[in-house]
Parts: sequence; C-alpha cells; structure tokens
Amino acid sequence: MLVRKILVVEDDIDLNEGIKFVLENDTTEIFQAYSLVDAKKQLNREFDLILLDINLPDGNGIEFCKMVKLRSKNMPVIFISANDTDIDVIRGLELGGDDYIVKPFSLMVLRARVETVIKRYQTPVIGENYRDKNYCFDFEAMTYTYKGQDVFLSNAEQKLLKVLVSNRGQIMRKEKIIEFVWGIDGEYIEENALAVVIKRLRKKLEMDSGSKNIKSIYGIGYKWENFE
Repeated sequence: MLVRKILVVEDDIDLNEGIKFVLENDTTEIFQAYSLVDAKKQLNREFDLILLDINLPDGNGIEFCKMVKLRSKNMPVIFISANDTDIDVIRGLELGGDDYIVKPFSLMVLRARVETVIKRYQTPVIGENYRDKNYCFDFEAMTYTYKGQDVFLSNAEQKLLKVLVSNRGQIMRKEKIIEFVWGIDGEYIEENALAVVIKRLRKKLEMDSGSKNIKSIYGIGYKWENFE
C-alpha cells in the first residue's frame, strides 16, 4: 500500500497537532517540525507535500520553500500563514508555493486543498514523442530508435519508458510507476518486477554501455535525465 508522507512545519503546537489529527490515516504519514532547523533535519527524505508556515521563530518559510524547490521541483509546498493581504498571497505563490491558505482556516478545507495539490503532482504527464542525440521515441506510433537503430520494446517496457520520459527530470515513485505500467496498486506486484523491467529496458536502450538516462533514486524510484 502506498503511504504518503507529509511534513508539517508550524510552530503553533496545537495547530500542528490539529493538522496531524485531520490528515493522518492508514495511507498518510505525518512528520512534524516546529522550526526551520527541525524542518531542515528532515529533508533527507522525499515528501509528497510540505505544509509550511511563513513566520517561524528562526526564519522565513518562503526562504525554506526556495531551498526545497531547488532540491526537488516535484515536492509541492502549501503555505499556511496569518499574512492575509493580496500582496502576501501573490508573493508566496510567485516564490514557489503551490497554494496559500490564510489563518485561521477550517481543517476540513485544508484537507481538501492538500488532496488537490497532491493529486496534481502525482498524476503523470504523458507526452507523445521525445528526441535527443541518441534517442527518438514516438509513443503514439510506438516506434523507438537508439542511434538510428530500431529498438523493439514489450508493452510493459513501452509504458515504463513513456512515464519516465514524459516526466523527465522528476523523480517518479515506484508505486506510481507500477500503477501506470500495470494498472494496479503496487502491493499486488512482486517486489522485483519493476527492477526486472528497468534492467531489460536499460539493456535494450544500451544504457549499460555508458548512457545513464534512467537514474535510480535509492529507496524512492527512478527518473529520466537528459544528457544532450
């Protein structure tokens, strides 16, 4: 079962606990931080979302958001703040926030907006073609070449390549890849099934001879990196 990870950075202990109470369940794990120092210590893991107060006792949440986005553009951030002017909201969104919720707020509304942002990030973007100095992929025509030579891929290999290439530069979690490739929840797929398809795809695209476009992200998933 896919368990989502959400980091709540909020110095108000009661509010932090209230957010945890309303969001945590069997499929969502909540991590709590009460300062920027606490939050930075937890960035050794990948989160599905960060709920971030702007006015923290040891700094500004917007600067922390900038740092997070530099590390991973695929990690959404929702600001929660008492700063309620239009200028504050616009600034927060322009500087990297994916949403901005003004205090005080309904915890039910917060939960709905969290779900909206997470869903937006976890829905793969699927394109129809890709070309660089080594590869030409036409996903609609289902034709694939490496250095001008045709490459024949299985159905699973085609789907795997498509979801990685269409979301290139972004880390794709194993669970989301499995869901896209096989159309079912990852808990029904043997642990090494994805690794086997990754290995076969790398071999067919001759990535074992130097090209490292498919990068393994230990404990999380994979991503396609361009090396043009």
